[in-house]
Amino acid sequence: MKRLFILAISLVALVPSLIHTNAANALSDAPWVDDPSFAHGGFYLDPTNCQIWTPEDGWHRHQASGDSMWVNYRYGPAGGFYWDPVSCQVWTSDAGWHTFNPAGIWPDKPADPCSMQLAAGATAPVAAGCMVTGDVKVSYNSNGPWEDLSYDKDPKTGTLVLVDHALWVQAPHGASVQNADQLKSAVEQMYKNGCENGCSWVNVTVR
Repeated sequence: MKRLFILAISLVALVPSLIHTNAANALSDAPWVDDPSFAHGGFYLDPTNCQIWTPEDGWHRHQASGDSMWVNYRYGPAGGFYWDPVSCQVWTSDAGWHTFNPAGIWPDKPADPCSMQLAAGATAPVAAGCMVTGDVKVSYNSNGPWEDLSYDKDPKTGTLVLVDHALWVQAPHGASVQNADQLKSAVEQMYKNGCENGCSWVNVTVR
């Protein structure tokens, strides 16, 4: 009986170390998410179990109900995904909103949230620092209201949107998303090959 009691005490003492080991193992594979509202500037995310990790609280559910957040990770065509802390769903340009699937992790995918093509009729979140080429509508909320940035109906006029703050984009005719540091070459390409056999004018706006 005494041996059983000692064994029970030993197992109880072992539980915290097991939890710490599991957290450490998960932490080594977990992507970091920037969030200035947290004391350390962000948190580690376990999208499979919908938990976040901070030094103060360890693994726990995210309490805030806010906008979706971009996560740099080897998952999705753009090398990352948007994560909704309320629904725990993730968004990628190829699959839309869905439950995170660990089988979709890519071993060597560079992180670039500003690399995607939007099909005609698509609605998608676009990260700050990206640039959108095409006649689009934008909003800071997934449900609108929407601002139409197709300034006129002239088929020879192109539209280029520099994204200063993360927003949502509707692309009635399709659009291209790339890094904003490629602005000069993008404008040159629109004058040369955009619109119908080259644009005669390119509107550049910041949102």
